[in-house]
Amino acid sequence: MLLLFDMAEDAVSIREIVKKRLIEEMILEAGKSDPAKYLTMVMDAESTRIATAALKMYDLCEQRITAVENLLIERAPFPELDAIYFISPSPESVAKLIEDFTPMPKKRKGPQYGGAHVFFTSRASDAAMAAVQGSPGLLHHLRSFKEVNIEFLAKESCYFSLDMNNSFHDLFNVDADASGSQLRCIDAIVGKMVTVFASLGEYPIIRYPASSRMLRTLANKLEQAMRDFMAGSAAFEFRSARGTLLLLDRATDPVAPLMHECTYQAMVHDVMPRAVEDLGGGKKLVLEDSFRWAPDAGKKKMTTIMLDESDDIWLRYRHSHMGVVMRELPELTKEFQKQYADMDKFRAAAASADGGGGGGGGGGGGGAGEGVELSDMGKVVKSLGDYQKQGNKLAAHVDFAMHAFTSRFMERGLMDVCVLEQSLATGINEFRKVLKLADAEAKLAAVLSSRAVGAEDKVRLLAIFAASQETFTQEHNSKFVQGQPGVGDTSAGAQDVLRNLRFLGVELAGAARPRLAGAALKAAQAAHKAADALHNDALHARYEPMAKDFVDKMVAGDLPWDLFPAVVPPPEAAAGGMGGMGGMGAARAQPMSLKPKRGAKAGKGGAGGAGASKKEKKTEGPRIIVFMAGGVTYSEIRSCYQCRKAHNRDVLVGSTNPLTPAAFVRDLRALSVGALSASGRQVAQQAAAAPLSPSAVADAEDVVVDVM
Repeated sequence: MLLLFDMAEDAVSIREIVKKRLIEEMILEAGKSDPAKYLTMVMDAESTRIATAALKMYDLCEQRITAVENLLIERAPFPELDAIYFISPSPESVAKLIEDFTPMPKKRKGPQYGGAHVFFTSRASDAAMAAVQGSPGLLHHLRSFKEVNIEFLAKESCYFSLDMNNSFHDLFNVDADASGSQLRCIDAIVGKMVTVFASLGEYPIIRYPASSRMLRTLANKLEQAMRDFMAGSAAFEFRSARGTLLLLDRATDPVAPLMHECTYQAMVHDVMPRAVEDLGGGKKLVLEDSFRWAPDAGKKKMTTIMLDESDDIWLRYRHSHMGVVMRELPELTKEFQKQYADMDKFRAAAASADGGGGGGGGGGGGGAGEGVELSDMGKVVKSLGDYQKQGNKLAAHVDFAMHAFTSRFMERGLMDVCVLEQSLATGINEFRKVLKLADAEAKLAAVLSSRAVGAEDKVRLLAIFAASQETFTQEHNSKFVQGQPGVGDTSAGAQDVLRNLRFLGVELAGAARPRLAGAALKAAQAAHKAADALHNDALHARYEPMAKDFVDKMVAGDLPWDLFPAVVPPPEAAAGGMGGMGGMGAARAQPMSLKPKRGAKAGKGGAGGAGASKKEKKTEGPRIIVFMAGGVTYSEIRSCYQCRKAHNRDVLVGSTNPLTPAAFVRDLRALSVGALSASGRQVAQQAAAAPLSPSAVADAEDVVVDVM
């Protein structure tokens, strides 16, 4: 089978860390008294999301887990089995746990299970502990009890989410301070981040932008929480080479979530509708990593594809420009077909040999096998499953990528929009010259007058223009918003989106402000010098998120300590005013090693470079963790992976939640209207999974493509 991705380049995978912890500290611990005994596993909604981010069902089956059940619904009793309860210590979950071991004559004669191994996702409150201690039935059947302290989702090998989808509104809404929502959100972030560091074995240097009062509060609270955690956890050991946590928020870079990113993962999350699971009773669950589309135009049959790190094709191309994806996927398909050119012959030979097995037992068989040795049949038949699986996977990606790029991107007129966005955000036009304001206004007017471009895409473009230019005047508002059909006078809410940019530090009128593009300008200019070979792709990929620039500077030791101070400054912070704890100071950019670096020839090779062996892919220097409060974009996640590879450094990225452009625009629009209601949140979730078109697809038949 094709080997498409080499995970050896990753020095650490946070998904593997969480997987190992769940298996060793929970499942194996529960089965330690009787390793041959089968167990059932019971989870609530929060713990289910934590577990499914890191574990697959076959991982559980390998550990003798016979069933996974929902704590909050009625379940058949299994008094002969012990149960692992992996649940949050919420009042509702603790009450259901106690109920399972409380006599209920009308429901069951005895306890729900023979014994209970209870593992809480986080530290239990005094009230929760009192409730457990006050339940004789539970105490009698309690086999083990532990706080696992995992309150985050290990979404990818280098990306984690705190699963706080409403954090942007809680942190930035108009009455965040007065209502206390910001402080409550900060406290929730702190509690969850402590469990991240506990899992990583990190006590990091915490840095933040000096200009952000909110991030300063978060940094100080997090530092204190880590000290309290270490004081109460004698077994906790952190890495001697302390890493650096860089705290950022959406005000740091309000442009990145608005851009039409042309890489595979970002584009899919931007333009493709998510799959939805019907839970019954009018409730629906949006599946974050599953997407649906209609492969055959005009037909109602819908196909669903799941994209995660178990898919090697997805791993190889998720951060690639769509131009690369569209060129290479067909070539990969040809390579696959060539590799398995004899598979049909082998399949026919196997079928012939099986069908003629009773016909004389001789070797004649009428030519059965067509020259294929019978000794090879077993290996061939065994590989048929892999062949079909890989073939289905490739076919699904080819069709899915084509649909995303042509039907969902090109037909919406987004190629021209994307080029203009890149020019506005970088300050450099497609001809590699400084963008003049008059030219920007003319091109903006042309796109806004286009009927092919949708209202929401126009709103995003307007917001990029407003955030990247020195001023956005009343004249601009009259010309580009109020005077444009399909923008100012529709439900798109352009006025609210533009007005609410002020919550992210973007003022639309008044004194001129520094161009947001200024920090990205040098990076864009440098990129253009080497962009000739990939001219067409680079045209739509000139802008890099600010997070990448910050990480690059940290590694080089050039991130100023006065602009990005640390809660507890290390010695190098006072020494030269620059540094990274990452970079270990400008004069000590890379740690020294007494071992020779094989393959590190001048200008080429080195660790992780072309021709480097797997042993040489060890990262160098302390870990860098970038955390984005208010949601992180897929372009920012991609850029951190790229920094990891370019600098041979262990770089992780985390956030309160992953952020799509549609969600960002929706959240921006809602900032000035107070807290989101529960119904409003449900509408938002349903909007994210909107059907492909207003046409009747409600009765469409869903077909799931297994690309696992």
